[in-house]
Amino acid sequence: MEISEYYKADGTFAQVRQNPETKEHYIIYFDERGNIFNTEQFPGKALNYVEDAAENYALGIKTL
Repeated sequence: MEISEYYKADGTFAQVRQNPETKEHYIIYFDERGNIFNTEQFPGKALNYVEDAAENYALGIKTL
């Protein structure tokens, strides 16, 4: 289930989702054409932690 999206100026973005079975949150990273180029799991982390990571990516603080 999609929760939120964070966009960079270059058109790439990070999408925070929740696994409906495990209730854990993760991030899917998309390129400027909407293609997935990375997925990052955050076992045991709270939603705000995962959203902060996605926002840091959008701000250029977090690099992949």
